[in-house]
Amino acid sequence: MEPSYRLTRQQLYDLAWSRPLSALAKEFGITANALAKICDRLLVPHPPRGHWTSATRARNAPRPPLPPAPEDCPKDVTISRQRAPSRRSRTRLSLTARREQIATAAARIVAEEGVNAVTMKRVAREVGISEALAYNYFASQTELLVFIAHREQGQMQEMMQAAIDANPLYVPRSQASVGSYLDYIAQRGHLLQTLLSSAEVRRQLQAEHQSRRAWARQATAGHFAREFEVPLEVSLPATMMFRAISVRGGALLARRKIGRKAAERLVNTVITGAREGLLEWVRRPPSAPRA
Repeated sequence: MEPSYRLTRQQLYDLAWSRPLSALAKEFGITANALAKICDRLLVPHPPRGHWTSATRARNAPRPPLPPAPEDCPKDVTISRQRAPSRRSRTRLSLTARREQIATAAARIVAEEGVNAVTMKRVAREVGISEALAYNYFASQTELLVFIAHREQGQMQEMMQAAIDANPLYVPRSQASVGSYLDYIAQRGHLLQTLLSSAEVRRQLQAEHQSRRAWARQATAGHFAREFEVPLEVSLPATMMFRAISVRGGALLARRKIGRKAAERLVNTVITGAREGLLEWVRRPPSAPRA
């Protein structure tokens, strides 16, 4: 019967930094690659390649601390030449399904710990694939984060568009759009705001975001102009202002400074007052003084 070794994560961590993985793996009767995979799966840091051949000064540099164990990590680590049975049923997923699986795992990490907690190694471990395989679906951490942000913005737009399509008149359409936007913010706004805290994610989304926003602004302003018979040069800046009010209300809601119902009431009250005041000003007879 092949011998097996039982170690705590701390013991494995100490051993990994005491001598090269190749030498340590030989003692265990496994390959260095297999030992490295065990360390990665258990979130046990180990020296990078070339560590033991580098200068003495480099080898004496502080080693990274041992992070907390994963939730599903056993108390002790068993190392054996015998192949362990798979803990997951292996399923060959389509490209789209695998990308969605990876993105969902990464989104959970972002929501709980922030964008800096997302690494390809950690996400790969979450979904049960190798880090190398994860890179086949997303070339970098930034590409993965941008994909998630795209997905979130798409979901928000779908919710708002459904509300818009169900209401032909401008005022109920506007109020329904605000309501669906705040519904999304209440459910998932924290995730999107956290993603957009990354300057690189914002930069890559900027061009597309500006284009989509400009199209939506023109469409809404046109509807406003036709229904209330006001010039487009009036309805367009008004639309921009109304949107800014909605975004501000959503930001307060996302930061839990205000409740969902209060946010909707506040946003719609301000927009209604601004719209009615604007229309009164526009329709005032030419002879009447304008403030």
